[in-house]
Amino acid sequence: TSIRWVVLSLAGGALLFTYLMRTMPFLRAAAWAFLPSVVVVVALRWMQHGKPPGHAANVIESVVTGGHASPRSAVGGALPPLFPSLPDAFQIDGLTLGEGPEGPWIARGWEIQAHDLQTASAADLNAHQDAWSSLLRQLSPYDTLQVLCESSAGDAERLLAYREVTETSNNPVIRDQRNRTFLDHWRRMEEGRLRRRQVTVFLIRPRARTAWSPRSGDASIRKPDELAEVRQAMDQWEHALSRTLEPIGGRVIPLGDADVIRLWADRLNPSSQENVGFDPARHFDPELSLLENLWSSDLQCHGRNGGFTLDRYQHVTMSLQRLPSDTSPLLMHGLWYLPHRGIVFVAHIRRLEKEPILRRAQSSVERIHRQLQGKPDERMAVHQAQLHDRIRRLSEGEAVPLGFELTVLLRARTAEEIDTLVAAVRAAVQTMNGARIYEASLPATSRKLFAATFPGSQGSRRAGYLHLAEDRSVADCLPLASSFNGHPGPVESLFHGADGNLVNTVSFLGEGAASTPQNLLILGAPGVGKSIVLEKLLHETEPLFGFTAIIDSGFSQASYARSSGIEPIVFRLDGSQTVNPFDTGRLPWTPFGTATIVATLQRMVGTPKDEDRARRQAAMLEREVLKLREEKAADVLRRWSEEQREALFRHCLALVGIAAEQTCSFLEAFTAFEESRRTNPEAAESRLRKFSEEDLREVEGRQRGELHDLVFAYLAPEEHLTLSSLREHLEMSEDEDHRWLAVLLVPWTQGGAYGRLFDGVQTANVDGRLLAFELSQLPHAARQVTDVIGFLLINSVHYRCLHLPRAMRKRVVIEEISRFLEIPGAEGILRELSESFRKYGVQLVMTGQTYSRIADTPVRAAIFGNLRSLMIFNTGDRQDIERLSRDLGLSRLAQEAILRFPRPDQQTGQKFSAFLYYHTDPRQPVCGVARHIIADGVGHLGTLPTPSTPSTS
Repeated sequence: TSIRWVVLSLAGGALLFTYLMRTMPFLRAAAWAFLPSVVVVVALRWMQHGKPPGHAANVIESVVTGGHASPRSAVGGALPPLFPSLPDAFQIDGLTLGEGPEGPWIARGWEIQAHDLQTASAADLNAHQDAWSSLLRQLSPYDTLQVLCESSAGDAERLLAYREVTETSNNPVIRDQRNRTFLDHWRRMEEGRLRRRQVTVFLIRPRARTAWSPRSGDASIRKPDELAEVRQAMDQWEHALSRTLEPIGGRVIPLGDADVIRLWADRLNPSSQENVGFDPARHFDPELSLLENLWSSDLQCHGRNGGFTLDRYQHVTMSLQRLPSDTSPLLMHGLWYLPHRGIVFVAHIRRLEKEPILRRAQSSVERIHRQLQGKPDERMAVHQAQLHDRIRRLSEGEAVPLGFELTVLLRARTAEEIDTLVAAVRAAVQTMNGARIYEASLPATSRKLFAATFPGSQGSRRAGYLHLAEDRSVADCLPLASSFNGHPGPVESLFHGADGNLVNTVSFLGEGAASTPQNLLILGAPGVGKSIVLEKLLHETEPLFGFTAIIDSGFSQASYARSSGIEPIVFRLDGSQTVNPFDTGRLPWTPFGTATIVATLQRMVGTPKDEDRARRQAAMLEREVLKLREEKAADVLRRWSEEQREALFRHCLALVGIAAEQTCSFLEAFTAFEESRRTNPEAAESRLRKFSEEDLREVEGRQRGELHDLVFAYLAPEEHLTLSSLREHLEMSEDEDHRWLAVLLVPWTQGGAYGRLFDGVQTANVDGRLLAFELSQLPHAARQVTDVIGFLLINSVHYRCLHLPRAMRKRVVIEEISRFLEIPGAEGILRELSESFRKYGVQLVMTGQTYSRIADTPVRAAIFGNLRSLMIFNTGDRQDIERLSRDLGLSRLAQEAILRFPRPDQQTGQKFSAFLYYHTDPRQPVCGVARHIIADGVGHLGTLPTPSTPSTS
């Protein structure tokens, strides 16, 4: 363009010289003839040299408008109208349909979540470059790819949702801890230390001009047939995007209308982030354009560095003036990961025609060749070799020519803050192999660059610098610094991210009765902090669960139990805790209870190695236990008064009726009736009263078994059968085998070595909403006792979970799964917990030290086939992590991140535990790094400052 103006000025000067020679001397005519060329050269030097395209037009526009602009509603007011108008659009069914200075366009967006590449290995960086290079090659010549990366003010929306869950807790300790966590995160957000980097990608396609414009309404573009072809192309691009990024751990989330509206609102009204609880999408009128809905304040040039003020925020725009001389995947990370909020990076990529570029390159090669023949120049020879190499790559299809434009938008409240951002960007660019940044000095240029940052806008080709580059170089220059936000589901437990962000984890997904537990496995070497993370998880999700059972080893979760006012049940040989195998816990006797008692007795007396003798022993014990049960039930009925017996008969008949109506077991009918008594006592009482005297007289004959089972639900702990009663029953038998069994039971009854643990009144409370069992005090030498205790507890928890209301959320926590698997029968119980307890609303949470310890067991398929989430700490074993990664499909980048996690004892200052949070998904797993930090003021009593938000309870 500059050469064209110079040539035209010379031609005009020649014509002027010919005309002036008729009336002036030669020298004077020549001087006047050269004047136009001098003026043009000076003007170009001042207005265009080193400036972006269209700088001259921007000078004129700045003079006309003064750098100001107003919303459309204010056109004709104090400020001049837009000149030219900013791009405007309508948001319809996930598509952005707009029109601007470059013509009409249509766009669709996706959010990209990827791993942090700052500590990635060379192989992972190359894989990342290959993936994005492959995507850029798939761009069609008429499409534009817009990549936006911005650091927002934080997660106020998720924090408020977190506080709403806190309000549902009745536990004052849990409420206090959650409130402190909320206040800590909120304070960090107010101080600017909490941020969220988000990367969005828009595919923009120009469309033919029609009668439609942002001012004429959108009736002509609502026809499905006119958008069907575009939607199909966008769907294909989304599929390509997901398929290409999945191997490198990338996750693609389509943006809905509300997401795009929020992005535009943030661009046009930066202060909207401070209005906690306000959602611009709720107040959006689809009949109006995005500008008409969202732009509500004047854009005024403040005359300082070419910037402007919008919505009380000062803005400065920049454009990348010169690309780095040589690029690499990590080169620009110093710019993308600046530790500041209010910086927006926007890249526009367009595919260029190859033939014109080849012709220009060939022409340059020939020109340099002629110059080198006249005078050798080593630098020109190097440039010639580079052009030869470019021609070869483009001709062979090894590279694809692209147009790349990078715009930087800086926003801050004060001039001091904006100066800090400008200095930080300049310093970062100076480290990028000769790259140069241009700071807009004209209001018109600033406004055009600002318009290029609108989400889904194709920008202006005359605002910034458009660079010719190849696909691999452009892949290195894309702003792809995104924060890992965890699971997008309901906000349950919030952890710190590695980049000043928040990471959300979930335990249940779905609504109401359709909610599904997400089984969780926590893996990590000793000392990495996995038990502390589990404790935080239990505390923060406590309001969501109606029942929790913890089988602990080492008092790891004792503080959580005590926060609910429950002391862990500690089993020791000389302790005071007693577990009575015959105590039904205010429930009827069941076949499951019989089987549990018999299996427990076999573990106590020992199982014969001969299979036939073992079956005979089991049958003998079951017969004697049932006989003792019959005697106990009959004795209780004889001692009861008529009123007690009548109440029992009515209860039994009601349960039999419910079991027949609902086709369920007697125990399930008991649970359902108790729930009915709690929620609708009048209906339950009516069901009891409907039975006649004749029905009551016949119940002992017709439902004798159910009647005797129900008796045990009425017994107090001191009234139940005990091991001593069974031993006495066996001693009185004339059968020698029975008497020998009685002898084998002596160590387990009163006066024996283990009698205090198993014989007597039940003192271990297993009826609450939280059960915590501690097994570490049992010596390894008493392995037989540990086996019996573990078996009894697991079966008690098993039994409890099965018969609590299905709608109630429940969880079973097993600390150190390796030790748990040493309990005989634990594999079968673990398999059942994993495979079938999901339908009873039970989440299984396990911790372990290595994956191999689980992978080498028969229950590996059951556990991992039903596992939904993992928290993977550094296990200290590369082979173990590689084996886990192969089975899960973790990217190499994720493996390297795990192995680089520092242990807390290797850190100085404020310590943290780092882990990889992984949530399964058939298409796009949720995967990223999170941390647990003991923040100031959290975890101990004290006073924290109150944020500018409604007070917490």
